[in-house]
Amino acid sequence: MGLDGGTVISRSDVLRGASWELSQADGTRSTRGGAVSKAGTFKKPKLDKVAVRVVGWTTCALSGEPLQAPIVADWLGSLYNKAAVLGFLLARAGHFETEGDVHRYSNQLRTGLSQWDHLDCVRDVFEVRLPGTQGDAMPRGEGGAAEAAPLSCPITSASCLQQPFSAIPGCGHIFSNKAISHMAGVCGLCSQPFDPDLVVGLLGDEVEKERLRRLLPLRPGRRRSGKRKRS
Repeated sequence: MGLDGGTVISRSDVLRGASWELSQADGTRSTRGGAVSKAGTFKKPKLDKVAVRVVGWTTCALSGEPLQAPIVADWLGSLYNKAAVLGFLLARAGHFETEGDVHRYSNQLRTGLSQWDHLDCVRDVFEVRLPGTQGDAMPRGEGGAAEAAPLSCPITSASCLQQPFSAIPGCGHIFSNKAISHMAGVCGLCSQPFDPDLVVGLLGDEVEKERLRRLLPLRPGRRRSGKRKRS
């Protein structure tokens, strides 16, 4: 990791780049909350789609650290280190083991806790099987983000950077959507049956995320937790 000629992009790198673009576009504008001039209007640049997807496939959406087994996905298609989710749930309940946990949770509050409102308990995530992550960080391309292909479909060999992928809850295997469409409700690796309508699209667009939000009441533990709140 570093000093080897490769480039490792993180979620922080993407956000830092956007802040730099803002300061360069308008010299009177401060990225630290200073006065904003009305003389110019800054147009937000479009982030490189490949770089954004590489970050999503290789970085924990909660901690910003490299994905490392055990890895889990939530029901909206984001990927996390399981340890980060457990730490987040404990912190939300007011349990902190170290001072670092306090600072980490404070940063999560500052960046917008609402994006993780759907993470209430361990039933809100499920373990996924990403090749090459058994104890090792997710692989990255030696040529940097533009060449990295963190995952290929075990059935079609399609790249996760070029085609949409989904995870099968239960067994946790990940395939391209094209491969899943030909499985007839049976996992192509472990033969476990699944409901094609309940697969979880990973790192999907807004249309896919909206579909997954509508399915949240059908997910494990959701109906039971709803009854508990009404009582």
